[in-house]
Amino acid sequence: MLFDRAYYIDKIREYNKKIKCEKINKFEVSKIDGLKGIIPHYLYELNEEIEESIIELSDNTKTWMRLTPLEIEGCYESIKRAKGTVGVVGLGLGYFIQEILKKKEVKKITVYETSKDVIEIYKHNLEKMIE
Repeated sequence: MLFDRAYYIDKIREYNKKIKCEKINKFEVSKIDGLKGIIPHYLYELNEEIEESIIELSDNTKTWMRLTPLEIEGCYESIKRAKGTVGVVGLGLGYFIQEILKKKEVKKITVYETSKDVIEIYKHNLEKMIE
């Protein structure tokens, strides 16, 4: 299934407005200047250019998450099917959590995250978005 480009571009733009760059101890949220060339999507690749900044979460050794078409499309079905009590392993940038919070069918979310720094980054950026 090819996703509509407008869908993932809109999500990238939405979260670019919500998530600010910051560093807490070894974890850092930063933005890279778009993507160009062969870009991985969920189960396929496209030769394209994304001019919007791409948000990423990294530490001193690796990138843990980037809000790219691959991430957005990879979460799509799980977001669509989420209802009741939802368990989430890993907070990342908070994209998945924020998307399922938009659903009336989701009553409770339990997040398992080992890094207090990642939790603090989420609180600074997105916790205020919870209604």
